[in-house]
Amino acid sequence: MLWQNPMAKATFTGESAISLRTYFGRDIKLRHLRLIVAIEDAGQLSKAATLLHLSQPALSKALSEIERAIGEPLFVRSARGLVPNLRGTAMIRAARNVLLELDRVGTEIRDLAEHPTRVLTVGAMPTAAMSFLGRAIALLHERDPGLSVRVIDGVTEGLLSQLALGRLELVAGARLRDSIPPNVRAHWLFDDPMRVVVARGHSLTRRKAPNWDACAAFPWILPSPGHPIRITFENTLRRKGLAPPIRILDGLEIGLVLALLAHADAVNLMPARLAEQLQAEGRLRIIGGDGFADLGIYLATTAFVHADQERTPEVKMLMECLRRVVSAQVLA
Repeated sequence: MLWQNPMAKATFTGESAISLRTYFGRDIKLRHLRLIVAIEDAGQLSKAATLLHLSQPALSKALSEIERAIGEPLFVRSARGLVPNLRGTAMIRAARNVLLELDRVGTEIRDLAEHPTRVLTVGAMPTAAMSFLGRAIALLHERDPGLSVRVIDGVTEGLLSQLALGRLELVAGARLRDSIPPNVRAHWLFDDPMRVVVARGHSLTRRKAPNWDACAAFPWILPSPGHPIRITFENTLRRKGLAPPIRILDGLEIGLVLALLAHADAVNLMPARLAEQLQAEGRLRIIGGDGFADLGIYLATTAFVHADQERTPEVKMLMECLRRVVSAQVLA
């Protein structure tokens, strides 16, 4: 058996080798995922077999099936027992994610069986979720306590694809490009100007009006190249004749942005509403000076809905709550 000599280089070729595409697309089994996770947790085949209530020969046979499909061993023997190699680590990470998601779905289905409810599935950019969507959902619950909302975080374009397929009923995000799927409707909410922000203790906060060169001397956290905000930012600098930052850190997820601001002495471009909220909470500072505080970059914050769902009572109610929340924020 392959597991008997994990340190040896083993390659499966010929008819016995199963196509990786076929394996992951059709032949992979749930018990394979549980098996490799159990081996990592136990560190030994005998202990893993006990955890899974299998005989050791049966477990060894199943492991061989997986390793033949991958074409390489997944574990190596060490002083600590069986330890996953790079391929094994990748497989186990994916297996844990799949098993956790299945467990979560099972719990959700059991809860629905015991407590039937209506669920509205909403996609949200992280900035939207923090700055206004949470308030809108709270207002929705006040109006209709029996309606549950499930929020899926992600980037707008990926969420719009899910919306077009009918897997989401509404997406709160920014209209970054003109084109949207033909069965998706865009409802503009407000234009959110981008602001320059830093951590509370950043040296730039000690300057009353730092100039652009002072800001450009620090690392900047921006979306990856090709992202519409990144493109607009770079075009704006060229139009204004401003030198680009000396170093750029790619980052979009708000938790990562806040961590980089705190620990990398960095600067970030952030939507004004979220920046003002986080500044009020003492988590960052908005800076400006020499006319660059308002770079003329705006996010057209938008609610996207599927054409078939646009007039359903739940979506209409959430749209009303969204508009009420953003209107109240403007007045404030």
